[in-house]
Amino acid sequence: MCELLCNNIGHIGRRLGTRVTEHKLAIHRRNPLSPIFAHTLEFDHRFNWDGTEVVAMANTKQTREFLEALHSSTTSINHHVDLDSHYEGLRARLTDFRPQPNNSCLSLLDHVESYCLATPSP
Repeated sequence: MCELLCNNIGHIGRRLGTRVTEHKLAIHRRNPLSPIFAHTLEFDHRFNWDGTEVVAMANTKQTREFLEALHSSTTSINHHVDLDSHYEGLRARLTDFRPQPNNSCLSLLDHVESYCLATPSP
């Protein structure tokens, strides 16, 4: 069995647990408008919801949108805005120094979320 390092990056202005619950419900309800459900259906992947982490925080929607684009990559399943090539060096530096996820309880507002590690079902 192989592990695929696909993820979903999204900017939200509410608690992380609330957004995770919304994604789980979208899968359960088979919501055709949900990129999470579409990916689960198309590739038969299961998301590691316990591995969900906050990768950045910002106070404004514009900054959260920039951070979403910055943290998105070719392994992201969501639709994202490509950054100008001038930001690629910054993206590489931030990726190299990203701390490892921990299991601490997160109740932060105005953050960017990431669901990492989807694995094919056996």
